[in-house]
Amino acid sequence: MIEAIDELGVVTISEAAAQLGVTPGALAKAARLGLLDARKIGAGRRAVWITTHEDAARYRVEHSEDRRRSRGLAAGRAARLAREAEAYAE
Repeated sequence: MIEAIDELGVVTISEAAAQLGVTPGALAKAARLGLLDARKIGAGRRAVWITTHEDAARYRVEHSEDRRRSRGLAAGRAARLAREAEAYAE
């Protein structure tokens, strides 16, 4: 059974997250939102999300620009707030 899974390239969300340098929670959220093709096996606290190496890599490529954009927006907001605070202090 394990050999068959290995041949398919199936990994847990935790394994995929470690390989991609993101948190398992981020990938699980992406799976729940339908942004990552993954399946939940089991229920409750014992449930495990699985995906493939290919789908995890595709998610990383498709959403890396979103992360860079949101970081840029956050930096822009911080700079704007600093300017406003400076103007207010004068």
